[in-house]
Amino acid sequence: MTSRTYRATLPELTRVQICRLIRDRPGLKSREIASRLGLNRRELNRFLWYEGKVSRGLYVRNWRWYDSGERQPPIPPAVRIPAGTGITAPRTVCGVLSGMNELEAIRQIRRLDMVAIEKAFSEEEYSSLPDVLKIELVQRLEQLKNEALAGSRGSAPLHPLVGFGLLVVGVAILTRLLLLSK
Repeated sequence: MTSRTYRATLPELTRVQICRLIRDRPGLKSREIASRLGLNRRELNRFLWYEGKVSRGLYVRNWRWYDSGERQPPIPPAVRIPAGTGITAPRTVCGVLSGMNELEAIRQIRRLDMVAIEKAFSEEEYSSLPDVLKIELVQRLEQLKNEALAGSRGSAPLHPLVGFGLLVVGVAILTRLLLLSK
């Protein structure tokens, strides 16, 4: 599996227009956004799924885009900087998380992909993270694994009302059985 790096190809003004459109008209699909703004859908999706989700506070539900209203600083990529240049290296995932307040860090963790989370587990700063953030990282990793497993099976998760309906039917059956056993 090859890893791709995101490189911004859209001008900043266009990126701001995308975010403004999503904020003003939540629930648009990427093809609708692309047609309204006259953008290449591939470049739009690259922006939405990388920069949009990580640092612009955008999220997607059922392929429709929404603005959470929360802006997060992006987690910088790991880059090697020659010693003696006076430039400090970008911080690690755990370093960025430890520099945020707890709520911001939890929100950031919930946006991370599997590669970033696995990277966080291998960093030296991981041991100094608060337990709450360690638990959140483990839960996010499990969530991503479950989503990947469900995707590989080709099954979609049940709608909450279907699950509730099954619960009601189960309780009714148990109640009936208890009444019959008396």
